[in-house]
Amino acid sequence: MAAPDEDAAFKKRLLALKQANQTVVIKMGPKDDPNNVPVPQMGSGVVLVAGHRSGIYTPPLIEPTDILSVVNQNMKDVRSCYKKQLEEDPEWSDELIVDLAVKKTGRVSEISIAPGRVKRATIGQCLMSMVPKWKFPEFTGETDDGVTQEVVTASFPFSFSTK
Repeated sequence: MAAPDEDAAFKKRLLALKQANQTVVIKMGPKDDPNNVPVPQMGSGVVLVAGHRSGIYTPPLIEPTDILSVVNQNMKDVRSCYKKQLEEDPEWSDELIVDLAVKKTGRVSEISIAPGRVKRATIGQCLMSMVPKWKFPEFTGETDDGVTQEVVTASFPFSFSTK
């Protein structure tokens, strides 16, 4: 069980992300095929530490829409992880935040899932193994002020529930 301070901090952060972003809502039953569950429509409000695109071939930084596109393309992975969780507990529902860092090569360099109780659950372990395989667009990391940004970070709130 999460410590009260950890749980309160998670809830505060989740609320802030929900206000800034559209939560990715995934509803499926234990017997649903992850390949046939409709892909949720996502907004464009990803929390992103990045500037504006100003390149033609390899942009300085990737845009939130580029990140959302990759998340949408890989939603099957998220649904498959939820299916594994439902196989263990057919009534499981919860909310989580996936934080990731993307290197200039487009590869995921870090992933974190909050809260800890979900990270330790089957769905959290599954996402920790799947998300690093996602490929994002490459970027140079060069900003207008001459600083090179090595990674771009993004956070996604997810809400999982059974039908």
